[in-house]
Amino acid sequence: MDTRRSFFQEMALLSALAAAASEEADAQATGKATQEFWDAYFDEAERTDNRPTRQSAPTQLNQKKIVNFLQSSDKGLRFSGDIDKTELLKPDEENVVVTVNPGHFRPNSQDHALVQKSKGSQVRLDWFQQRPLLNLVAPMAWSGLAAWSPVHTDKLTKKPIAAPLPPNLTDLSFRDPNAPSAKANNQVILMGGSGKIAVNVTAVRVNEKVDAALKATVDYSAIVAPYFGFAPLAIPALRAFTQLIGYLYHRESVLMNALPVGIVATQDAKSVPGPVNRVNMISGSYLAVPDEHVDQLKNSMSQLTVDQGWLVHKDADKNIKPEARAADPKVPDITYISMDVKVEPLSDVVNRQAKGDA
Repeated sequence: MDTRRSFFQEMALLSALAAAASEEADAQATGKATQEFWDAYFDEAERTDNRPTRQSAPTQLNQKKIVNFLQSSDKGLRFSGDIDKTELLKPDEENVVVTVNPGHFRPNSQDHALVQKSKGSQVRLDWFQQRPLLNLVAPMAWSGLAAWSPVHTDKLTKKPIAAPLPPNLTDLSFRDPNAPSAKANNQVILMGGSGKIAVNVTAVRVNEKVDAALKATVDYSAIVAPYFGFAPLAIPALRAFTQLIGYLYHRESVLMNALPVGIVATQDAKSVPGPVNRVNMISGSYLAVPDEHVDQLKNSMSQLTVDQGWLVHKDADKNIKPEARAADPKVPDITYISMDVKVEPLSDVVNRQAKGDA
């Protein structure tokens, strides 16, 4: 795949083959409710006005699983909406770069059981522009997908064995599909200091009939690798990729779901009227938590913090590794995804790169 066009031509071919295989096997993976969800998802992603996100529209959008964003501060956890406007980038900074470093996916005991039942899960993180880089092009998207199965086959014995912990999302990065060896591009450019973000986690099962039909025809392993990311691409292309993934997997349980919600990273962007559920974005550590688990956090938010992507209690022994502290009974048994972000003015990043600095 030497060109961007060849990559998406191959993806289009795979989609056509997968659709045909699904119909022939009478095992359509993209059911009506799932299709309705993704149609609403991308309609929301491409919408550029500031009306509230329609989080109650698709029938498959589980209200209990809608994502809340919390930020780790010196005083403990806080909802992103509690970040004061004065903490955002100053008014003279219009365009920003958000460097995204995903941390960990940590399912609670109940969600872990759902993943085991389905024999797999998918973690998806999408970022969208609301304003394009240039007036001649449409807003772009950055997308990363991580897959995890609770069991895998031992290479020596060929027997199924328990898999390790859920994937370390630090291996999840946004890359150019035509240059897999190139440096990852985890810098999301938000023109006007605003954009959209979405986190979705599902328990899935491979559509074995479609999988077998495709394997007999083409090699599509690169597209279903444990970690797969796109550096900026057009939103319609991401929609096509999503349709392909829908053919390959049965979506059995929802662990987290959300339509794209607004982000504001500058004081000027915050001043523009918009929905109350916009995510205030500053440099630091964030958690994405499903709505049904928020109540478990409320009484202990001031005593919790994020250390190397793990939710830990402030009183825990810091000589113990963060992943071990995360299992402390004082830490609520919740499902979460962590990420570190660095928010900078676009002009600073451009100037630094011009000087040859990283």
